[in-house]
Parts: sequence; structure tokens; C-alpha cells
Amino acid sequence: MRKRVRSRATVLWCVAIVLLAALPALLLPAGAGWITDNGNKYIIMRSLAEHGSTAIAAPAAELDPEGKFFPDGGFHFRRFDGAMRSIYPEYFPALSLPFYRLFGERGVLVLPALGAMAAALLFGAWRRRMAAGLILLAGTPLLFYGGTFWEMAPNVLFALTAVMLAVRRKLFLAGLVLGAGLILREEMYFLAAALGAGVLFAEPRRWRGVFRFGIGFLVAALPLLFWQYHCYGHVLGLHGALYYSHNRVAPPTVWEQLSGFFEGCYLYLLQFNAGAPEFRWYYPVLFFPMLLMAAAGAAPGFGAWRNFKHGAFALASAAWLVLVVMLWRNPAPAMAAGVTVGLFTGTPLMAGFLLNWRPLLLSAERSSRLLAALAVVYLLLTPPLLTRSDIGIIWGPRHFLCVMPVLLLLSFEGWRKQRNAEIQQLLAVEGPGRAVQCGRRFLLVPALALGFSLAIELFGLRALAGVTEETARLTGTLRAMKPEVVISDLFFLPEQTPQLFFEKRWLFVKDDASAAELPALLARHGVREAVLVLSPRFRNLSDEALRRLLASMPLTAPPERFQAPVSGFLELFIGKLRLQ
Repeated sequence: MRKRVRSRATVLWCVAIVLLAALPALLLPAGAGWITDNGNKYIIMRSLAEHGSTAIAAPAAELDPEGKFFPDGGFHFRRFDGAMRSIYPEYFPALSLPFYRLFGERGVLVLPALGAMAAALLFGAWRRRMAAGLILLAGTPLLFYGGTFWEMAPNVLFALTAVMLAVRRKLFLAGLVLGAGLILREEMYFLAAALGAGVLFAEPRRWRGVFRFGIGFLVAALPLLFWQYHCYGHVLGLHGALYYSHNRVAPPTVWEQLSGFFEGCYLYLLQFNAGAPEFRWYYPVLFFPMLLMAAAGAAPGFGAWRNFKHGAFALASAAWLVLVVMLWRNPAPAMAAGVTVGLFTGTPLMAGFLLNWRPLLLSAERSSRLLAALAVVYLLLTPPLLTRSDIGIIWGPRHFLCVMPVLLLLSFEGWRKQRNAEIQQLLAVEGPGRAVQCGRRFLLVPALALGFSLAIELFGLRALAGVTEETARLTGTLRAMKPEVVISDLFFLPEQTPQLFFEKRWLFVKDDASAAELPALLARHGVREAVLVLSPRFRNLSDEALRRLLASMPLTAPPERFQAPVSGFLELFIGKLRLQ
């Protein structure tokens, strides 16, 4: 009877995971993206679909054969070997292409949704509790990224599979899976280093296993590295090479190198500017309890420093309450997403790991030691190596998404063992009644962390729904306007509305000098009308250059104000110009 009940419960949990993971792909506007990264990948996919090549055809080639007005997004497209290429790898768009051909615009989210779904189901199966898979899906950014045209969610599946294989001592296969995962995300390099360190830490005498792991990784990674070197002249490809060049400029002094390390840790582990994007004096006050929890986690045992651990978590809970309230009251939800990327502030479910990281490292169980060492190495290695100059509007700690199954497992394992240790202590001192009472109260700790995590992730999904709705509405507005030529100085606009990249003739105005050439250019090609899109916040054109352009190509009517309260950056002025 119990087995039958458990079986039914497992089926219900699995159904809940499948339905929840599928909701963003089913409910969000078809083809609408979160930010320009999604649109860029869409442009690669459409180029493969229509031209069979990753070379990006200029959307106004007949007007601008030299590509002077190519909408390159600032640095998102680069000319390489005579062709315009995206800096982003083409592998994920190529994998998504069959779904696009089968389901059209709705198909672009099939692979991310399947990745999130499969990762959650696999995690639940690994823990033999499918509810754990649902918590991973809803309590971390996994569901959010399952609803964006991004490779983060499928990447979690690769990472989780590799970790599970390593725990089972199938190290060659673990390395092989991680190496194959490089086609999706470069974080696999960091994860490979961390997983190798974890394997060695858990069983130092079995150091040969690390070599098997490394060989497996190289077997899968080397063909990709050679291919990228052959195609792009760099083993990391255009994207990896760009960010490698960002980070390789060494600061001139040791102090600046050290400050860069701490800045990276602050940005990616703690920053959560929920109320305003600018730094405020109270942010460090709200982040300080996270550091207290990390200090409490240095306790020599799960039951040690009991009052310190509970006090640190209580302060952290108060901080999360303030941060969640500020986040939900933020008038610019999408803009807030770019400055709320700290792992420990943005994912309260990881508190159990923070509070017990040392006992987990010293655990008698090999798997706990391996996973804890993996987590510690990854958390220390990754933040300083990430860019600190181009974070963009992302959501949550995306660079840590691949290790969130590990962190979540360790967190609940830490809480479970901490609770058991505290119960044993109270049994010896105060008897069973007090021990049982405190054991029940302890369950409020993970429940509070789960509640805060769900509130944060729900905010992210709300922002995603709002931005994609505004993007779809903007796409429809521009598509309905008769002129095919679109003039704009907004670097993000063509990628934010990527379908129009193939429907309109974009002329991206990068400076005043290029704006001055536009009237003569259009006149030579017999173009009499064009759409002008400007932003009140983001400008390449000076007021004087704009006045000169409008003198030659005046507006046919007052410009329309496009309202976009969720994104903020899509607040635009749209008008129609007619050449004099």
C-alpha cells in the first residue's frame, strides 16, 4: 500500500515538473526574447535556416553594401574573414533549428524548456524525491531560463549528469559529458576544474581517477577547440576570446589584482541592489548576514555553534524580507534584474550550504566531501574570472546555474544533519520532549528559505513576462509601419526584435558623421520614407545631428511614444520620416 501511494505521489510530482517547465514556452509571446543575447542567437538560427550559414547577411545590403550601417550591437557582431559573424557560438542555435522548423516561433523555446524539465526530473530521480526536482525548478532561476532562448537550462542537464557520474566513480564518462557541454557554455571549464578538485579531495589516494576524468574531458573538448581555432583563430571561439581579452589585462599592482578578486566576489556572490541600481549605504548592511552565515559554516561540526548559526540565519531572513519587499516595489523590474545577480543573496535556498560548508567538507561520506569541495572551488574560482564590465540585464546568478543542483543538495543535506545533531544534543541535555519540539521548529528554517527563493523567482518570471510582452508589442508596431527602412541609433533594437532583422532594412547610426550621410544615401536609392526610432535614455546622436537629419527628412507627424514600464529600456519614440 505504501509503495502504491509513493508511486502515485512520484507520478504527480513528475507531472507537476513537466507542466511547470512547459508553461513559459506555452504562455509567453512566441519568439519574443528577454534581452539582446536571445535575439542574437535567434539571428544566427534564422541565418542557418535561410542561408545555411552562420555568416550574417546585412539587413540593408542593397542600400549599404559596405556595411557602414550594419546593426552590430556595439560588439555583438564582428567582421571575420570577410563576413559578419556573431560573437556567440552557433551550436545552441543550430541545435534549436529543428524545433524552429517544426513549430515556428513557438519552437525556439522547446530546447530550453526540455532542458529545464529534464534537469529537474533527473535531480529528483537522483535524490529519490521528485519534490526535490520541483524545488530546483521553481526555487532557482532554472524555470526562468527554461523560458528564454538561451542555453543555460540545457547546460544544467550536462553538468548534473557529469556530477552524478563522478559520484558513481564513472570518471571518464563524467569528463566526456562535461567536455561535450562546452558546446553550450564556457562555465564547463570552471566546473571541470572544480569537479576534478572535488574528486581528488574526496579520495586523495585514488588520484589516477582525476587523470581518467581529464582524459574524458579532453576527448570531447579537443575536437571543439581545434574546430574553433580553425574557424576563428582562437581555441575559445569569438565569444570566449572576447571575454578572455577583457579579463587578461592584468592590473598593474598586486593590490589592484586583489581588489579585483574581491570585487568579483562581491558582484557575483552578494550584489542584490533590489531597491535602486546605484550603490546605497544600506546594501552592505543587508548583505552582511550572508557573510555571517559563511563564518558560522566554519563550525567544526553540524551541531557546533548552534546559537551562532541560528542567529546568522535570523539576520539573513530579516535581510531577505527587506530585499524581497524592495524588489517587488521596484518601479523598473527588468533594470533591477541586472544588479540582483548575487548567488547567496539571490538564492536563499543555498543558506544550508553556507551554514554547514566545513562539516560537509569533513563528512565521512565520500559523496558529501566530493560535492562540497566542488562547490567551494567553483565559488572561489569563478567570480574573479567573470567579466566585471559587461554584466548586462540578466537574471539571477546565471553563471552558477550549472552547480545549483549540487548546492541545493548540499544545502538540504547540511540542514538535515544540522537538525539531527541539534536533536541529539538536546536529547542528552533536556530530554526527548524539548528535542522533538526544537526539531519541529527547525523545519521553519528551510521553509523560510524556500519561501524567499520562490518570491524572488516569481519576481523574475513576472519581469520576463512583462519584457517579452513589450518586445512582442514593439515588434508588431514596427512591423505594421509601411516603410521598410528603419533608422535608429539604438544598439540593442535590432537584436531585441530579431524577426524584423529579416523583414526590415535596418540602418544603425553609430555617430553624427554617419547620420549626416543618410539623406544622400537614401536619395541615391530612391527611398523616400523611413521609420525613425529613438530613445529618451540611450543616444548615439547629438541633438544637433538629429536636428540636421530632421531638416532633410522631417517627421510626417508627431512621434508616437511607445510605453514599456516593465523593461524601461524599451521606452521609445517612433516616427515616420519623409525625404525632402
